Amino acid sequence: MIIHSPQKTITNGEVILSADVEFSRPIQDIPKQLWFAFPESYAPYVVTTSDPFASTLLQIAMFFGENLEVRGSISPRLAYNLTEIMSYYQQCQPKLYKPIQFSYDSLLSEPIQPLGKVGMAFSGGVDSFFTLYKHLPQNQPIKQFQLTHAVFIHGFDIRLFEVENYQRIFQQYHQLFSELGLELIPARTNAYLFSEFRIDWTHTHGAALVGIAQALGGLFRRFYISAGINYAHIAPIGTNPITDPLFSTDTLDIHHTGATHSRYDKIAEIGNWAPLYDNVRVCFHENPANESLNCNHCGKCILTSILLELTGNLKHYTALKNHLSLKDYLVWATAPQNSYFAKIISQEAHRMKRWDIFFPMQLVLLSQWFKATFYFPLVHRIPPKYLYKIKRRVFRYRSEIEHEKEKLDFNR
Repeated sequence: MIIHSPQKTITNGEVILSADVEFSRPIQDIPKQLWFAFPESYAPYVVTTSDPFASTLLQIAMFFGENLEVRGSISPRLAYNLTEIMSYYQQCQPKLYKPIQFSYDSLLSEPIQPLGKVGMAFSGGVDSFFTLYKHLPQNQPIKQFQLTHAVFIHGFDIRLFEVENYQRIFQQYHQLFSELGLELIPARTNAYLFSEFRIDWTHTHGAALVGIAQALGGLFRRFYISAGINYAHIAPIGTNPITDPLFSTDTLDIHHTGATHSRYDKIAEIGNWAPLYDNVRVCFHENPANESLNCNHCGKCILTSILLELTGNLKHYTALKNHLSLKDYLVWATAPQNSYFAKIISQEAHRMKRWDIFFPMQLVLLSQWFKATFYFPLVHRIPPKYLYKIKRRVFRYRSEIEHEKEKLDFNR
């Protein structure tokens, strides 16, 4: 894989940082360019180094077994650490990632001096809100670690063709951040399309978050990525406390934050923080304009409602369904959730004598056992090239919309 020199262009009120991507062999439905877009007012802070592209595409190159050649300049610190990141993923997931060679044209001789702001990737979920809460000036006494900005990304969990949905949610969060005295930056990227149907997004999304932060290297001195799991359950997924800091550059520190707490601990601590009541967004389903932030019937929605119910805070929430039925638990039992959550909920419900939650959790645990014993082993036996074809056929409509929209959105 060759990453060509980045280009920065300004069009239609946006500054777009892009780089052509060239594979050594034809690959079906893969973009020929990776890009990041921000409002034009941020143009002075968008850098033209190859850092964002090397970081975002490293795992993609390893997945396809393509040596990574960067035809541009790269941070010495990042260049040194990318070999460590490659080794980590290759050792932890040798079936998913192949060993490759990494090369670059030059190292940055004069590091960019950032404005010194502190940012985070914000999605509206529990992990994001926990990071936000912990780094507000009133909660973080060390000034250089206090949050000043957040980035809300279009093309991440809200697909590029969901324009109205993204704009509606961004406006809601923009108002919230204004009330908190912080700045929320809209951003767009087509990074997801490089892994679509090939690598689970949970394995590569962290590198895309890093790419966004590095693209704004003239703005940020520090950037927070919210932990999805705690230290006791570290896994080689897209964002983790081992690789996230290794994506730091000579002028940008990447922090993996929140791994000190489990999801239950986070909700127990901030579940009664009023900004969450109307604004928490845990659902990744499409939500048409003028509808709520959450569908209230998918696995993630129900999981969050269960945790809030267990901590006694669900009754305050308008962004989520504020009561649960047996049907909700049965739906969650069939959702692709980790049994880890069900075990924690079951233990806490037993300790608190919440039998209305404890007994339904036993059905969830039984379902998870069935999946782990029969379903997942069967899926893993399907060769990757056939699994990709199956996914493209099942999700053909959404995929075609996404790729066509991606072609248009770059120059919109």
